[in-house]
Amino acid sequence: MKKPKRKLKGMSLIEIIISLAILAIMAGVLLTIGTVVDGTTRNSTNLKTKITAEAPYAAHRVANYDDGTGTTVAFPTQPITVQVELQCPAGNYYDANSGQVTTYPANPSAVVGGYRVNTEDAYKTQLTTNQLGQYADQPNSRLNLEYVVIEPATQPVT
Repeated sequence: MKKPKRKLKGMSLIEIIISLAILAIMAGVLLTIGTVVDGTTRNSTNLKTKITAEAPYAAHRVANYDDGTGTTVAFPTQPITVQVELQCPAGNYYDANSGQVTTYPANPSAVVGGYRVNTEDAYKTQLTTNQLGQYADQPNSRLNLEYVVIEPATQPVT
């Protein structure tokens, strides 16, 4: 006795093409997302490395750094001037520095000077020549830790 043949059904050519097209679209989307995530991770890692290098100098207000060759170099500074205006009524005030009572007008102002210190060079000394050439093109290259040193007032309170 002959056995009846079982009819095997598979996928048609159109179904296979549609399946491959769907898989290709999904792979393209995943590849794009992966590229964006990789770039973001790389940028945040660079920023973290930069902050790790600059933070001790900014936090402790260190004015000099080792340039990698054993030479101590001063950080670049930028002078600043600020007009300070106080909100207070006219009257007599005790000056703790001189120990005297001074009469001030209402809402006095003074000019305070100082300088801003940029700690970027401490990070740049850790880069190789190749990395230093690519440094300006990095997204976070313009983010630097700075601190301000305030000097005594250069103009008396008026």
